Amino acid sequence: MNHASPTGEPVGLASFDAVHSYTATMTTRRPFDRRIAAVSGPIALLLAVLAACERPTDSESSVPAPSGGSTVAESASPATTVAAPAEPSAPTTSEDDNRLEVMAGSVPFRIAPATVDFGAVDPGSINESVFTITNRGDRAVRVVRATPSCVCTTLTDLTGVSIEPGASVELRASLDAPTVPGEKDAKVFIVLEGMEQPAIVTLVGMVTLPVQPTPAYADALKGVNQGVIGLASPDGRPFRVIASNGGPPAFVGPGAEGPSRSSHAVRWSIEGMSPDSIPKWWIFSTDRDDCPLVACRVRNENTGSRRDASRFDRRWIAKDDFITLGRLRIGEPVEVPIRLTHYNPRGAGAIDKPDWSRVLGARSADARVEASLVSATVDGPDAVDLVVRLVPNGPAEPLLYVPIEIETATGAGEVEIAAMVSEG
Repeated sequence: MNHASPTGEPVGLASFDAVHSYTATMTTRRPFDRRIAAVSGPIALLLAVLAACERPTDSESSVPAPSGGSTVAESASPATTVAAPAEPSAPTTSEDDNRLEVMAGSVPFRIAPATVDFGAVDPGSINESVFTITNRGDRAVRVVRATPSCVCTTLTDLTGVSIEPGASVELRASLDAPTVPGEKDAKVFIVLEGMEQPAIVTLVGMVTLPVQPTPAYADALKGVNQGVIGLASPDGRPFRVIASNGGPPAFVGPGAEGPSRSSHAVRWSIEGMSPDSIPKWWIFSTDRDDCPLVACRVRNENTGSRRDASRFDRRWIAKDDFITLGRLRIGEPVEVPIRLTHYNPRGAGAIDKPDWSRVLGARSADARVEASLVSATVDGPDAVDLVVRLVPNGPAEPLLYVPIEIETATGAGEVEIAAMVSEG
């Protein structure tokens, strides 16, 4: 599915910041502060100090969607008030009842809720909700379009639907949670006939694992090359951190290197790494059967989309370019579904290379795992579903983190996989 900007231009992974000139008086949440509540004891105190110093920032190239196909920013800002512009169509927000009041030309509309907060959601889950669009005026108005900000969101098609005076229509929306922890949000841009600017509503959820990291990323921007991530079990069960990105964990805090406990603070560091060798994900290995791996996105100027400049020419991206596979056994194959989607933002979404979806194969350049293509099923003009078979060759190790190359008739790209490997 090709996604379009609020003005109708297809965008692929592009940001929608240009349409945020509409305004309202809103209070935004600090997701870091909310997640820290899951951590207790001295680890909480340590992370509270870190949170006070934290300034979540990002660059165009640093953060995709942990769900692989999105560049929606995951960081939030402190409470902010902005003045509304003079345009009569600028939406306003009522904080008390979580709704938008908007004008479609001279016709007033109400959209509720303004924000759907799913709270804690499971990794990989599909979370559904409904936005109600109500005509509070005296004439019918047509829906021009409703578009999501990323491929993680699916909407009902209301294009061309006429909303009569006093009537309401429902816009059903779902948020696909990524498999990695942290806050995930997506915006929906609603354009009604007569609007000069879109109304923007939001879906948000906190992807929660049995071992939850705080923060859910390694913030290595602007010269920062190390930091601390807290790991805690929301259910209070003790666990051990076996490895930190495949190496010995560097624990922080008094008594941190003791036996199993319900929370740990572990230092990450990219110090001394060349720009090309900085990992996209910092992955912790634990002894919990229900959460062997905890992946945290590395936010760095060198770990984002600039590493995959060929996507513009080959005309496709992987919906999820990072997949955690949990525990694998040496010699036992596993079949992994991978979805490729068409990508041509510079060409307004035009499918000018129809062979983009002809998949030629899959392979691994790392001897520790074999990769082969099982099947490729075209799903319309802008998507193809693959099944790739992986066979770990060993050795047994707390972290196998390697790229798998996918090749189509228009070029090759990579999907990274991570697993804990044990003896067969």
